[in-house]
Amino acid sequence: MVSPLMAEDLSWAGMSDTQQQLLAPLADQWESLPESRRQRLLKGADRWSQMTAEQRERAKTRLEKWRDLTPDQQQLVRDRFQEFIALEPQQRQQLLDRYQRFQNLSAEERQALRKRWQSMSPQQRQRALKRLKLLRRLTPQQRQRLLRKLKQ
Repeated sequence: MVSPLMAEDLSWAGMSDTQQQLLAPLADQWESLPESRRQRLLKGADRWSQMTAEQRERAKTRLEKWRDLTPDQQQLVRDRFQEFIALEPQQRQQLLDRYQRFQNLSAEERQALRKRWQSMSPQQRQRALKRLKLLRRLTPQQRQRLLRKLKQ
C-alpha cells in the first residue's frame, strides 16, 4: 500500500505555494535531500500551516530549546522519550497526570520542590521514592488518615 505522501510529488515544483514558502530556506538543496527527509519536511510544513499563532510560538520556543541542547543531551531526551513510549498506556497517563499536577503548582512551589530534591543525598532520594511508592498504594481515605496523624 502506498502512503499519501509516497504518492505525492516530492519535487519542489510539485509543492503547494504554502509549502514552498515554509521550506524556502531548503529550496537550493531540496532535490538532493533523501526522499524520507522530504516527506517528513512536507508533513511538518502541513502541520505548521494548520497551527494557531500560539501553537507556532510554542513550537518555535521548543525548537530553540532543542537546538541549545548538546548532542548528548538531545540523545538523552530521545532515549527518555523511547522509555516513555514503551510504558503501558496507564503508566504513561499517570506520568502525564503527575506532570500536570506539578505544572499547576505556583512557580515558588515548583522551585521549592526542585531545591528540596537537589539538596537530598542519593540515599535520601531513594528513601523518598520508596515512600512515594508506598503512598501511591494507599487509598485516598488511608492517605488522609495518615496525613492527619502526621500533622498531630
